[in-house]
Amino acid sequence: MSVELRQIDYGSHRIVFAVDRRDRRTLEIAVEPDLSVSIAAPQCAAAEDIDAKVRKRAAWILKQQAFFRQFLPRTPERQFIAGETHLYLGRQYRLKVRPGLIDRVSLYRGYIDIETVRPRTNNHIRDMVQVWYRQRAKIKFEERL
Repeated sequence: MSVELRQIDYGSHRIVFAVDRRDRRTLEIAVEPDLSVSIAAPQCAAAEDIDAKVRKRAAWILKQQAFFRQFLPRTPERQFIAGETHLYLGRQYRLKVRPGLIDRVSLYRGYIDIETVRPRTNNHIRDMVQVWYRQRAKIKFEERL
């Protein structure tokens, strides 16, 4: 079974949808929480008929997408630079990145303090923070047991 990607224009909006042809009698339109639109269509449905049905339901699709849009994360992609805030155990902490002789991450007075030999390498800092989060998670989970 292959999924076919299609699109229609509705006013100033473009609706992109995935058509999955199945052994069924009716056409199903679903708007997912990630704002994607999926169509389950009968094997024999013509592409023009599917497009017409999506165009007919376009106002409903846009309304559903607007509803789900309010639940999408509003935090931008993390860049792992000094001053950026990160969550830990329900609280916000700012990153403090400084050069040092070793790589070390610690929590200190409202900061996630990062001492590293490569303070300008964001990927390296991201990896250090992720390892630190995993280590802290193991400690927290062990406390629960």
